[in-house]
Amino acid sequence: MESPLRAKILIVDDDERNAFAAVQALEELDCELVVARSGAEALRHVLEDEFAVILLDLHMPGMDGYCLAENILAREQFRNIPIVAFSCYDLTRFKQRAMRSGMADFIPKLVGKSAFTGPDGQRVTIFGEGGGQLLADELDVPLIGKVPLSEELREAADAGTQLVLEQPNAPAAQAIRDAARGIVAATPQELPVMQAPPPAAMPEPALSGTELPVVQR
Repeated sequence: MESPLRAKILIVDDDERNAFAAVQALEELDCELVVARSGAEALRHVLEDEFAVILLDLHMPGMDGYCLAENILAREQFRNIPIVAFSCYDLTRFKQRAMRSGMADFIPKLVGKSAFTGPDGQRVTIFGEGGGQLLADELDVPLIGKVPLSEELREAADAGTQLVLEQPNAPAAQAIRDAARGIVAATPQELPVMQAPPPAAMPEPALSGTELPVVQR
């Protein structure tokens, strides 16, 4: 007896980490997951295969998500495929533009790289969490703090800016400050002063056969 055909989901994202996280999150659906790393590659998949739904990153180099969606939905045979846009920029203008391009829905992209927030607002972890606490317990040391992998933290790191100074009220910035306070509290008040060793004496230069000693008068 032949096994029933599984629905296919096309995941389109130029960022390998985001595509991997999406695959991990959707594996339990028992669907066949196909990943495309560009708009052109995704368009080839759509022309050659049938998909139940397309998850589409909006911001990609070359053919972005808006252009890809318009290219797909312009073909009559593909107009019934639901295209769900996702982006790390949860802004109204991006959502409105996605809807104008004919997409069926818009959801925020992965928050950080270890979790994502679904349409219902529920946070879903992909790789698990609590590893830092487990390691601290194993080493019998206190866990100083937990810094959430937020989008603000990622953008600040990419831009080379200090999140604590630029966005002091961000959850990640507050967590960093709390961790710094924990480090200070765990540090002894009086640290031993390390004395630098005295400099080694320079050896006297040896006289060569052509050098004569200087006679003092």
